[in-house]
Amino acid sequence: MQRVSSLYQKETGRQIAAQGYIRIRFGLTDTDAAATCTPEYTPQVGFARVEPLLREDAPKHVYATFEPGRMRLDGRQRIAPRAGQTVRAEGFVSAALSDADGMFGGGPSDGSGRVPQLPAGSAGGRSDCPRLTLRFSKPHTVPGLTFTFDAVCGDWPAALWLAAYAGDAPLLEKTYEPDAAVWTSPDAIERFDRLEICFLRTARPFRRARLQQLLFGFGLVFDGRSVTEATRTAELDPIGRRLPVNTFDFTIVNTNSLTGTGAQYLFDPDNAQGVYRYISEQNPVRVEYGQRLPEGMTWGDAAAGSWGALELSGWREVYEGGVTEWVHGGRYYLAGRPTADGLTARFTAQDALTGLTETFWKGVYHPTGKNLYELAVEVLTDSGLAPFDPNGPPWRLWDGLADFTTGAPLPAKPHRELLQLIAHAACCVLYTDREGYLCIEPLCAQQTGRLIDFHELLARPKVSLTPVLRAVECPAYTYLPEEKVSELHKEDVSVEGTARLMLTFPQAAEVSVAVEGARVVSQTLWAGAAELALEGSGTAHIVVTGRKLAQSRRIVTAEAQRQVALSERDGASDGLTETLDNPLITDAAHARLVAEWVRDWLLLRGTYEAEYRGSPELDPGDLIRLENQFSPEPAPARVLRSELVYNGSLRGRLEVKRMAEE
Repeated sequence: MQRVSSLYQKETGRQIAAQGYIRIRFGLTDTDAAATCTPEYTPQVGFARVEPLLREDAPKHVYATFEPGRMRLDGRQRIAPRAGQTVRAEGFVSAALSDADGMFGGGPSDGSGRVPQLPAGSAGGRSDCPRLTLRFSKPHTVPGLTFTFDAVCGDWPAALWLAAYAGDAPLLEKTYEPDAAVWTSPDAIERFDRLEICFLRTARPFRRARLQQLLFGFGLVFDGRSVTEATRTAELDPIGRRLPVNTFDFTIVNTNSLTGTGAQYLFDPDNAQGVYRYISEQNPVRVEYGQRLPEGMTWGDAAAGSWGALELSGWREVYEGGVTEWVHGGRYYLAGRPTADGLTARFTAQDALTGLTETFWKGVYHPTGKNLYELAVEVLTDSGLAPFDPNGPPWRLWDGLADFTTGAPLPAKPHRELLQLIAHAACCVLYTDREGYLCIEPLCAQQTGRLIDFHELLARPKVSLTPVLRAVECPAYTYLPEEKVSELHKEDVSVEGTARLMLTFPQAAEVSVAVEGARVVSQTLWAGAAELALEGSGTAHIVVTGRKLAQSRRIVTAEAQRQVALSERDGASDGLTETLDNPLITDAAHARLVAEWVRDWLLLRGTYEAEYRGSPELDPGDLIRLENQFSPEPAPARVLRSELVYNGSLRGRLEVKRMAEE
């Protein structure tokens, strides 16, 4: 459950609540560009770090320096670290200072005794300005570049030179005059693989060149005036039988205005001056829900720091009522290009986990076992999950995963399914949180205190019972290499120059590859796959051998005797036996732990489906209280599925499990 203030809870609990809002930040950006980029730059001060400025969540704090007017007391500046201290991400900060006219000249050496040179004729003939060179491993196309120079102190360059190249061929060479700390270049750039950025002059004298963030594209903001409908759907299975669901669909009025032409039908593919061609499946989408608080804010809430995020009009308005509290709705990525229908355009977005559909082939047999934390990191690293936070990877893993060990090699499955198996084997849940981090952790047992009562319910809940449970069966697998070496794969391939191959075969131990007719430049071997690079001319004969892994299993049973006895007393059927199948469980004690975990959940039979007013702060997995007409006290319930619809106002649907045995 997302943090909200007490006034937020009070307002949303009223029979007639104040206005609710939505805000969708759509990044018309190439998120893959940062991952394929290698930056080069002129000397910078020791506390700066360039790589994080390319991330979606670039640093929002900067270090205080002795440049005139750059000491602030608003909490957004850090004191420069001493030698040996950790350097926090800031972005590019040049070692050179501009002169009294704001010009850069006579810049410092790069250590070789000479000033780094720009291409001939570049930057108006100047080659001594602070410079960034960004090289990309593949071409990219963007509608523009968004620069955040120094948003904390409100500084920007008065003159900036930008060049783009495809190989050595220039695509764009132009001098711009930015007019704000956050500024977007107006020119589209098609299929570039190198960018040159040179800071020519600062808007204030005696300033360093700074760049906090560079986005390959620009952002659009849609609010209640342009959003006709938006639906957030989130679902979580607490025992990991199904992958989690986290999607966001929204429809906007297709007449949004941008600078220049093409304002009408902006997302229509037939509009040559629109932006449809710049939209890709990885464009980021951020969602926020706002609640108007007419009573203003209290000192108690302010002192407790219990607010989610506020936008204030001014102190007078705060006391008299002028506060909108915002709740993070989630971080998503487009699942495809929009569909345009006259005056509307419809978008479909999904969380990062849903997009991890590529197959993982790199399972390795470990006779002594390997812990689940290490395996989760292997899968996540191989998935190519794009980082957005400069301070760490885009996942959060429970440390207790390291306490579970498996002797199984990871099977060849999509990354998200392997993460599901890892979470299930550790009695954890797998999900993507609202900040965008992929999480594996135990389900929270703490009660949120949130009450859904008859004032919020739009109708009586639909109640159903799952079948009576007899037992849960969980196999514990054993993997042993066969005694003899077998031929796993044989193939003839044509090689002319260099050939790169990916071979797959049944999982085995002690895998080896023999190649005749070509030279092996490199090879990487796993339990069920091999990656080869061959060099030669003609036909190469490849044979893969190894000791196949024989699989056996032992069934461990967790019985639900009390529920079956009660069922038989009432004349019901014998009950359901739930059978699990997780190849990562390789120990009988481990299998019993998982079986009992699943059994304890399936003993909870009461499920409720209800339509209600809609609460943006609720998440699947939250423990809430649900009012019941047959009970004097609200029943504790776990949220399984939440659907939130905005079409000028909020409306929601919930599916919850009653946390009590029937």
